[in-house]
Amino acid sequence: MDKEKLINKYFEDTLTSEEQLMFKSILESDAAFAEQLTFEKQVRAAIHLQERLKLKQKLQIFENQQFKPQNLKKIGLVAASLLFILTSYWVYNLSSKNTEKIFANYYQAYPNTLAPIVRGVEEGDSLQFVAFELYEAKKYAESIEIFEKLYARNNNPSYILYIAICQVELQNFTTAISTFNKLQEEKNIDLKASSYWYLALIYLKQNDKAKATEYLQKLETFNNAYSQQSVEVLKKIKD
Repeated sequence: MDKEKLINKYFEDTLTSEEQLMFKSILESDAAFAEQLTFEKQVRAAIHLQERLKLKQKLQIFENQQFKPQNLKKIGLVAASLLFILTSYWVYNLSSKNTEKIFANYYQAYPNTLAPIVRGVEEGDSLQFVAFELYEAKKYAESIEIFEKLYARNNNPSYILYIAICQVELQNFTTAISTFNKLQEEKNIDLKASSYWYLALIYLKQNDKAKATEYLQKLETFNNAYSQQSVEVLKKIKD
C-alpha cells in the first residue's frame, strides 16, 4: 500500500489488523517514513491548536453578548424551541421503534397454499408451479410478473394476495397497500381477513398507529387465526 495512504489511515484510525502490522514494520525500518509521520503529527497538532484558539475567541464573544438583558429572552425562546423539538423527536423515535418491533415479530410472508412445491415431482411447464417456485425462492420481482399473468388468465383473487405479499417483501409498501385494497370487497373471508392483517402490519411499519388500529379492530369480528393476533397487537400498541 502507498505509504501516504498508510499515514492517512493511521490518523483516521481506520487501519486494518494487517495494515497495522505493515505500518509498524515500515515505521521501524524506514527512517524517512518515521520522519514524515513525526512531521504530520506536528502539523496536525498546530492546526488543532489554531482551531482551538479560534473557537475560544468565538466563545468569548458569545459570552460577552449572551448575558445582556435584551438577549436573555431570545435565549430562553431558543432553548424552549430546542427542547420541544428534541422531546418530539425522542417520543416519535421511541414510538417508531416500538411499531417496527411489532411488525418484525408478527410479519410472515403468506404461505404457498395453492401449489405446494414437492421436490422431485414433475410439474411440466405449469405457470402456477413456476410462480410459486420463484415465490418460495424469494425471487419476488419475477414472481409478481407471473402472478399477474395468472390473474389475467382466470381472475383468481388469491393471486392478488401473493402479488401484494411480494410487494411487501420488496419494500414497496405504498404499492402493496393499493394491491391489498383490491381485496376489501372480496367475498372470500380468508382473503379479506388476510388483507386486513397485512394492511395493519404495513401501517405499523410506517408508524401509523391509527390506520393499523382501524384494520386490527375489523379483524376482531372474524373467527380465525388473525382474530387472536389482532387482539395481541392492539394491546401492544396501547402499552
